[in-house]
Amino acid sequence: MQRGEELKDMREYAWNYFQLHAGQRMSLFNFFIILSALLTTGLAGTFKKDYDAQICSYLGLTLSFGLCVMSFVFWKLDQRIRYLIKHSEGVLKAIEDELHIEKDRISQLFAIFYTEEKKTNELKKNKKLSRWHLTYSQCFGVIYCVFALVGLVGIILSTYHLVTESAFFSSIEWGIFAGNTKSFEGGYLLGQNMVFENTYSLRDILTLLAIVIALFSPSIRKAISRRALVRHIKPIVKKGLGQLRNDLTRIIIERNHNAKDSIAFNTTSFSEISQYYFLFSDIISPNAEQLKLENHPHTIDFFNHYRMNIETLRARKNAADTSNLTRPTVDLLMQRLEAAINEFN
Repeated sequence: MQRGEELKDMREYAWNYFQLHAGQRMSLFNFFIILSALLTTGLAGTFKKDYDAQICSYLGLTLSFGLCVMSFVFWKLDQRIRYLIKHSEGVLKAIEDELHIEKDRISQLFAIFYTEEKKTNELKKNKKLSRWHLTYSQCFGVIYCVFALVGLVGIILSTYHLVTESAFFSSIEWGIFAGNTKSFEGGYLLGQNMVFENTYSLRDILTLLAIVIALFSPSIRKAISRRALVRHIKPIVKKGLGQLRNDLTRIIIERNHNAKDSIAFNTTSFSEISQYYFLFSDIISPNAEQLKLENHPHTIDFFNHYRMNIETLRARKNAADTSNLTRPTVDLLMQRLEAAINEFN
């Protein structure tokens, strides 16, 4: 009875945490739509010919760059909130799982968080366009990308208008003059006037290229750095989870002789399996953004169950420093461990 009350309190705490961040996510997205619509409307207004072209170009550049930056910032905020939501979902699934397995208080039908992932994965298998099942993350991601592309197009157009309307280019005579001319950098030189055959000069191209490099070089460097970090972290996590699997297997088979009812953990066994949470707290969690932890739901699910089972073993220690878990609970933990290992292949 006492354990049931504890689980009830834990579920209420986890639910409040989930509800808080789920509400924040929707509010954040609504705020992004409002701001993006205002910036896009202002950007469209800068292309009208009723105002000074150069001022409108500068304003268009500012609005476009702001739209790109805002899309990126809101996208990263959404990723962070999504991670917090997934974290709370993992805790709620672990609580529902323990209520179902050990207390038999709720049926599989009412284990909402426990069964949602499986049902969602089944829906995703449908490849028909009319029945595509997209998650909130995918839908929000598309909208963030669309507005970022609008901003990028605005930067290119505003830059082009700014360059072509500048004082330097207004002094250029377009076309080809007849007379005594000589070739000069793809155009012609006649007195003090430089005349180009093409609409776009070398300066146009270099200006646009510099803008593109300035915009994307930090992202490229960050992507390269992230790939190097992920290549370094994944083998460490996979090796640690593999060692935990070996330790659990040895405890089940060698020390408990593959018992069917419950698995006993003495002081040595508990010390062997309780040391692996550092993989999540010290390696995975601090690098959640680089690892894209939202794409590793089985890993989050496993560590939530793992931590809960360790706490259960610690609370159940008797005078002989021995504690037990039911065999179904240990088997489920092993299944989740295998799923987590597979995510790091």
